[in-house]
Amino acid sequence: MRYRIWYYVSMSRDDKIVRRMKQSPRNIRFEDMDGFLRRQGFEGTQRGSSHVQYRREDGVRFSVVRPHGDDKTVNQNAVKDILERLEL
Repeated sequence: MRYRIWYYVSMSRDDKIVRRMKQSPRNIRFEDMDGFLRRQGFEGTQRGSSHVQYRREDGVRFSVVRPHGDDKTVNQNAVKDILERLEL
């Protein structure tokens, strides 16, 4: 009797988000972006405005506008900027 062992290679949640960020930067939800950045070691602070400031201990920092009203996605220019700064 022969047994076959199947190994499934699954992408991590962050790998999937990065792939989505590269393929369609217009469709990234703020909640997904926020979770991704926090898992990358960033702390997000928001002080009375719609801008969330993210910074990491190594000095990398940037700002992301929290979407208003019916819009749930992050600005595509902010997504591209994050990809460039994190060199992904």
